[in-house]
Amino acid sequence: MTGTESRINDPRIGAKSLLDEAYLINEMFNIHRDVDDTYGSPRMHFELVSRGYCINHKRTERLMTRYGIYVKDGRRRTTKTTVPDKA
Repeated sequence: MTGTESRINDPRIGAKSLLDEAYLINEMFNIHRDVDDTYGSPRMHFELVSRGYCINHKRTERLMTRYGIYVKDGRRRTTKTTVPDKA
């Protein structure tokens, strides 16, 4: 058995990574709640890195998608229809 195979089959490593991911997801939900659902994946990634987490942008996007963390669409839209003149 090679070193890589022994690490893959080691149940302690799997449990640790699952626990780390749970902490990361919890932190993502906390950030999302604290900023009123306005952070997308780029801002979320920056915030996680600034808080000391080692994560890349692809993993951030994947976890946000998997756990339903998304930006609340806060853009204001106005109706752009033309009202005919009554002349």
